[in-house]
Amino acid sequence: MTSSLFKARGRRKTSARRRKAILSEEREVTKTLEDLKRELNNLYIQFDFMTDPSLMDSCIYNIKAVNSKYTFYLNRCKEIKSG
Repeated sequence: MTSSLFKARGRRKTSARRRKAILSEEREVTKTLEDLKRELNNLYIQFDFMTDPSLMDSCIYNIKAVNSKYTFYLNRCKEIKSG
């Protein structure tokens, strides 16, 4: 009897730990998304003021790279929230 009670309590603790880990990961992913969004906005502003074609290409490359990261973390956030 006590061993089954102990196992049930152990599962609950593991479940609580898992929830904390998920919440922690969700917070981290959300913060990363906010940072990437801010970085994207800055890159778009920077692009608007570029006049040299070489620098424009560099800006476009950076925008695409950050946009890919943003998409990855957005999908990861959706995965976390869906379960």
